[in-house]
Amino acid sequence: KRFSKVLPAVKKSNPQLIEIYGRVANKGIAEQFEIFIAPLIKWFSVSVFSPKKGYFIAALNDITELKEYKNVLEKQNQTLAAILNSPKDTIIFAIDKNYCFIAFNDTLRFLLKKLFNFEVKTGQNVLKNIKNISLRKNAKKSIDRALKGESYTEIQYDSTNKLSFELFWNPILDGKEIIGVTAFIKNITELVETQEALKINEAKYQYIAENTSDGILALGANNKIKYVSPAYLSQLGYPIEEEIGKGKEP
Repeated sequence: KRFSKVLPAVKKSNPQLIEIYGRVANKGIAEQFEIFIAPLIKWFSVSVFSPKKGYFIAALNDITELKEYKNVLEKQNQTLAAILNSPKDTIIFAIDKNYCFIAFNDTLRFLLKKLFNFEVKTGQNVLKNIKNISLRKNAKKSIDRALKGESYTEIQYDSTNKLSFELFWNPILDGKEIIGVTAFIKNITELVETQEALKINEAKYQYIAENTSDGILALGANNKIKYVSPAYLSQLGYPIEEEIGKGKEP
């Protein structure tokens, strides 16, 4: 449709458009804006200026497809953000070949702020903002492995903050070309400390069991013997190999 044919409808649907045209024609100050014209079902970028008082010239550029693309992109970004932020106990981020952030979740944002008072932003270089030389060296080594095409898991210890992390690294591929790296990082400090405490307790209990004069018998599932102390065996006169794994009547 020609603009002149829908002008009466535009006056009704977009009265502000006519007001702007009149203001520019009277004051001579050019204006630029975006507007949705309902009769045409289209978005326009409008540039209007006045060649002389009482007149105006308007240039309308159809930006409907651009608006639709931006809306789709915004929805995709919202979906991506929701996915990234869904696992609250996992740090997730992606970087390009220059070690710069492409995307990251709130868990990473909060951790960097807490540990290093660092406000992370897209486009920032991850290595330049790691002040600890040892951590920076280890981070670059890990990233470079993934940039060479390797997917792998590792555990790193931050001695400064006394934290243990499990890291999952994967290359980002565009066809056959590696364009970056993704990382999924879990804080496993509590798990590591629990495992270490269990090992210490097991060693203590084993020492006590092996040095006590009382016989000790430990049963597992289905009443199968899991552990027999030396004192217990000496009392029965059986070798350890003959007892371990056997069932025992309750």
